Amino acid sequence: MKPTVTVSAWNYCQNHCPYCVSGSHTAAYKVENCENGVPKNEITNFEQTLKWIDKFRPGATIHVSGGEPLLRPDIDEQIRLIVASGRTDTTIFTNGLLMQKHLCLLEMPVKWCITYHQDCGIPIDDWLAFVQPVKERPHVLHTVVSTLEHFKRAYELRPYLLNLGWNYYEKWDRRPENTMIHGFKADPADIEDIASNRLTLIVPNGNVYPCNDAKDGPIGNVYDMTVDREKAEKMNATTKSCAERNVCSAFQTAVLLETI
Repeated sequence: MKPTVTVSAWNYCQNHCPYCVSGSHTAAYKVENCENGVPKNEITNFEQTLKWIDKFRPGATIHVSGGEPLLRPDIDEQIRLIVASGRTDTTIFTNGLLMQKHLCLLEMPVKWCITYHQDCGIPIDDWLAFVQPVKERPHVLHTVVSTLEHFKRAYELRPYLLNLGWNYYEKWDRRPENTMIHGFKADPADIEDIASNRLTLIVPNGNVYPCNDAKDGPIGNVYDMTVDREKAEKMNATTKSCAERNVCSAFQTAVLLETI
C-alpha cells in the first residue's frame, strides 16, 4: 500500500450519522450552522496542506474527506489545486447528495468513494439519481452497516447494486467478523510503519494524526510545518499489535482504491 493522506476539507455535513468519526453528527457541525461563514480554524487550508505533504509525505495518495467535502463552497477550486499540483491519484469521499452541483469535478482525473447512508431518509433509487454521473468514473460505492436494520438492507442492496454495474462494497462499523474486503489481511510490510508513514489524517485545525482512532494525540501540525517523528515511531509499536488492523476502514479503503 502506498502512503495515504486523508485530508478533512471541513467537518460540516447534511447527515448526522452516529458513527461519524469527524464529529459531523454533533450540533456544532450541522449544515445550518455554516451558512454565514465558518471560523478559519475550521476550514482546511489546502495550499498549506500540500506544502506539508510535499515535505513530510512526498508521493502520497490524497483522500479528500470531511464532513461532506462537496458542501464546502470552494471545493471545486481546492480539488483543481490538488490536481494541478500533479496529484492525479486523488479520491473524493462524499455522500453524493450534491454531486449534480459539482459536475465539473467529473472532468478531473480523480476517483470517487461514495457512501449511501441508510439513515439519510432518501430511498436508494432517488439517491442513485444524485450519484449517477459518477458511475462511469473510477469509484467505490458502499453503505455503512452498524445496526441490524442496516444489515438487512445491505443484504438486499448488494445484488441490486452489483446488477446495476456499481463497484459496491459494504462498510462494517467495528465488526471484526465482517470486513469491507472479505478475507482482507494487512500486509506485514505496511504494518511496520503505518503510524509513521502509511496512514495520515489531517483535520481542519491542522493537526496530523496517524489514524482516525489515534489515542495519543497528534504527531504534527500542518500550519506549523511540524511532525514529531519520535512520537510517530513510538506509535508504530501500537499499530503492529492493533487488534483492528485487519478491519480498519481507512486501511482497507486505501488498499481497495489502489485497485480501481
